Amino acid sequence: MARPTIEELRDRRLNTMSADERVEFDEALAAARLALEVGQKIRDARVAAGLTQRDLATLMSTSQAAVARLEAGGASATLTTLNKAAAALNMTLTVNLARGGLTPAWPSDRGNPCTALSEPRRLSGRAGR
Repeated sequence: MARPTIEELRDRRLNTMSADERVEFDEALAAARLALEVGQKIRDARVAAGLTQRDLATLMSTSQAAVARLEAGGASATLTTLNKAAAALNMTLTVNLARGGLTPAWPSDRGNPCTALSEPRRLSGRAGR
């Protein structure tokens, strides 16, 4: 007999959950996905900037281990931490609030509407004003 796959084990467990347990599971899963997506964006931006985790940690006044946890999605980052990361990467932090539940339903090619790091905007107009 073949060993069950992780998907089969997950499906078995989901099928035995009560409605309340399923809501709690879905909320935890959505939070974990968000942490992973934000961490990946920070990692991508750090690598694109040519920085090591230690370099970014120094710029953020934190430890390399804290940056590693943030990038791995292992820590629920505060807005202050995300803002420090964005500033250290010469980027801006944008938070959009939208109607809906905790379970995100956005296409991956459009990015996460909840949190995003973006390049600084260039302001048009006269210099020095």
